[in-house]
Amino acid sequence: MRFLSILVAALAVGAQARQFAKPEGPTSGDGEVIPNRFMVRLQLGTAKTDTEIKDYIINNLSAPEEKDPENLSSFDDIPLRRPSAAGKSTTYHKIPSRDVKFIHVINTPLFQGASIEVSSYTPRQIRAAIKRIPKSIGTPKPIRGFKPIIDFDEKERKTKGRVPPDFSAQSWHIKTGVDQLHKKGIYGKGIKIGVFDTGVDYMHPALGGGVGPGYKVEIARDYTPPWAFGQGLDCQGHGTHVAGTIAGNATGITDPKYKPDYEWWGVAPQATLGSYKTICYTSEDSLAAAIYDAQKDGMNIISGSFGFISPTIGGLVFEAFEAVEKAGVVVVIAAHNWGKAGVFTITNPGTSLKVLTVGSLDSGKGWLWRLVGPKGEKVAYLPVRAVEKQWSNESVGLVLAAPAPPSSRPDSGCAFLPTNATNKVVVFDAQKWPTCYDLCSGVPSVGGVGCVLIGSHQVNDYIPNEMAGVVDPGLPLATLVRSEGDKLIAAVKKQPNGLWNFTEERIVVDLPNGGRPSHFTSLGLTPDLDIKPDIAAFGGGIYSTIPSEGLTGTQPAYAYYSGTSMATPYVSGVVALYLQLHGKTSTPSAVRAAFRNTATPVSASVDAKKRNGQLAPVIQQGTGLINAPAAILSETVFEPSLFSLNDTVRLGNGEKTLKVVNNGKGRVTYRLRHVPALMVMGVSVNGSDHYDVLDQERFSDTYANVKFTPDTVTILPGRSATIKLKFTPPRGKGWPIYSGYVKITTSKKKEIYHVPYAGIVGDHSTRPIFSHYPAYDSALRISTGINKLFGTPLLSASLATGTRRLKVDLVPVGTDTPIGTVIANPLSFNNIIVDDMGIFTDVSRNQRGVLNGTETVTTTHTLMWSSGYVISPPLTIAETLSSNYTAILTERNVVVPPKGRYVVRFRACRPFGNVWEEGKYDVWDTQAFEYGDYFSGNEIFPEGPQETTTAAEGEEETGSATAGVDSLPIPTGGLLIE
Repeated sequence: MRFLSILVAALAVGAQARQFAKPEGPTSGDGEVIPNRFMVRLQLGTAKTDTEIKDYIINNLSAPEEKDPENLSSFDDIPLRRPSAAGKSTTYHKIPSRDVKFIHVINTPLFQGASIEVSSYTPRQIRAAIKRIPKSIGTPKPIRGFKPIIDFDEKERKTKGRVPPDFSAQSWHIKTGVDQLHKKGIYGKGIKIGVFDTGVDYMHPALGGGVGPGYKVEIARDYTPPWAFGQGLDCQGHGTHVAGTIAGNATGITDPKYKPDYEWWGVAPQATLGSYKTICYTSEDSLAAAIYDAQKDGMNIISGSFGFISPTIGGLVFEAFEAVEKAGVVVVIAAHNWGKAGVFTITNPGTSLKVLTVGSLDSGKGWLWRLVGPKGEKVAYLPVRAVEKQWSNESVGLVLAAPAPPSSRPDSGCAFLPTNATNKVVVFDAQKWPTCYDLCSGVPSVGGVGCVLIGSHQVNDYIPNEMAGVVDPGLPLATLVRSEGDKLIAAVKKQPNGLWNFTEERIVVDLPNGGRPSHFTSLGLTPDLDIKPDIAAFGGGIYSTIPSEGLTGTQPAYAYYSGTSMATPYVSGVVALYLQLHGKTSTPSAVRAAFRNTATPVSASVDAKKRNGQLAPVIQQGTGLINAPAAILSETVFEPSLFSLNDTVRLGNGEKTLKVVNNGKGRVTYRLRHVPALMVMGVSVNGSDHYDVLDQERFSDTYANVKFTPDTVTILPGRSATIKLKFTPPRGKGWPIYSGYVKITTSKKKEIYHVPYAGIVGDHSTRPIFSHYPAYDSALRISTGINKLFGTPLLSASLATGTRRLKVDLVPVGTDTPIGTVIANPLSFNNIIVDDMGIFTDVSRNQRGVLNGTETVTTTHTLMWSSGYVISPPLTIAETLSSNYTAILTERNVVVPPKGRYVVRFRACRPFGNVWEEGKYDVWDTQAFEYGDYFSGNEIFPEGPQETTTAAEGEEETGSATAGVDSLPIPTGGLLIE
């Protein structure tokens, strides 16, 4: 089959080109729709047993007759013109039971149904068959499968010596006030927490040493297929670390194999855990099944450190979490770790208003090793314990690697090494090599005996970190935080021939970003412009349990990890303390409000343009660091608990009301004042012909104005008062996001509350979708527009804003009327649903990055144009959304366009746009090209780039972009472990 053979070859080239991408775990197949798998949702009460659910579906599953060009034996079988009535039929026939495979049957008080795979039928036929089931609910949607993109910092070995008291796990408990609750005997007893992760090593003594009633881990369920990688209690280690943060108890352990560096315990060490192994390899239906099972198992809290990058709200997992939340389960979800990709990087389901979404703050201290110089200089380093060879106390020389030349590409720059490093350790200032993720691999070829990396996307600038997925070069490796690395570079430059000693002496280092937002923590808003995250907790450099399977005496049973994955279980543990004191019947909405309004806002990160002392944006930290005793003991309620102000247009006159309820036993005086936070620029708009996402967030000290009437109220116990607020947004270009807090101090000692607000300057619905900066597909080395691979046309477009719906048409030059809808398949977007030929939904935005510190470029989405075919006449937007779409499609022709000059037109629905309205779509045209007869050997040839034109804010755009390179693509698919 010609098309498949081309596709396989293309994917092979793409995989080879991606060899220098950051190693973040298995990604093949990430976010791809599982062929012919759909969820069937039935009305509650349709059946009583799993068997009855299966029988009901089988007995009522009938499909229309149809011959689908997508499922012919080859593209050669598609006629150049099909008769108008071809495949059109209203005749339905029963689908044989042998063609139906049940994946998950869900039978709970909240959901009845099953996910099924149906062979020998097209997706359209299966959708139509499910719709005809008498008691089916909703529109059947394809189900995506995911392998996780591991995105957290890796492990540190079991170390010698004791940790100073100020660096123990209990220091985090002190900063969050958890220690005060522990002193009162509140440890989470009687509360059940479902851990949705890679599994839990329940045999670890710090996690109870067993599973079942009476053990810390009461339930362990596995939703991964038998062929998935990492079979065992925990397929990766992430879930065991999360479980330890929630409920670990590493006190009194004498076995040397499991003895920790210091005794510590989790937030809720008396809570009961349920392990739901879901994210080694999973799918949306597997996650949904696990969520409903957890509620049925009696879990009071679900803790999930994963998410899907998506420009939309909703989906099976999203809806399942909202269903169990309505039934009383508190859901705590990680914000995600793509803060360096800028705004709108909170992942689904963290975008749900029914979950508590958690951002990450860095720890204040790092427990590192000492590197001693020739004149007694002292520098802190972290050895990478994931490689075989380790540092000894021998003295060794250091040599600095030069920065990569500005013109280099990832496949050439990474080989740029010192000419001779015989018996020396090569030091890379890795910020000068942002596209390279295996810098150390070439060191042995120049005689080097070790490798040091300073700062970069691999090595956190502000917290100790070991590289995830590092390739072992056969020599010792070390990483340095930015501040320590600068000291080392200066010392080596002064004494290039001096000898250095990598000792095993332990030291505590104050980290400059301690207590501030982690560089990786994702930023809001949600696609609907609601505030996220809700709160933050410590997630940078967290010590906890890791799996004990296969450990030897020299390997770790504990590790430091970093990520919103580590902050999320901490909050889950605090919620358990809350429920122990207030009762399991506390409503999830009350829990979210209590934690949100009692948290403490923190200052901006040290890399926020030196804006020390100014508050970090609400969209980065929520209301700030969780304050456990304040949340649990609070007697004041605020309605609403936050103000999502949308955009300037939809804000209207800016008038809001705040109701303050005093549930205490005495009168309280409340005083309100405005505390602004930094404004965040999410895109760049330079003149009329450049528009793109930023390579990282940029901050501004431009603030909104907030007035209160009155600004002071005294409320009797059991009573309430209403205060009027007037928000006046700041000015700004590029749809910046402003935010801040209504700070409420009270007459009660030390009682302070914050109500966050955030909004966008400008009209969000006019925000362009398509980027007009230089763009480059990092996988295939193809520029934006039209290209070809093995004779097959490739189409590329760069999205600065995600879109709910994308359509691709062919337009003759000199006209504005499409002659056909392009039949294409995604080559580099994964986390999208291919509705049909040339129609796509849930397309994520691309990311900008900097190549070698000089060239700013943007990634692209790439489509493979299937043999140059188009559907003619072209499909309108309304037709692609029609319930009669199948019949409409069968009346069209599949044709090879006549020779001539064309552009390919991408149309993408703008934010807030009605997907049915053509006028709500942003438009972008490729450069013009000559189209020849594909079968006669005259392939598509681009004429070269046209001038890029970008319309003013809110207007349509056309044009193309020139080539560039970006090696740091934001994942457009995959289940992201945070």
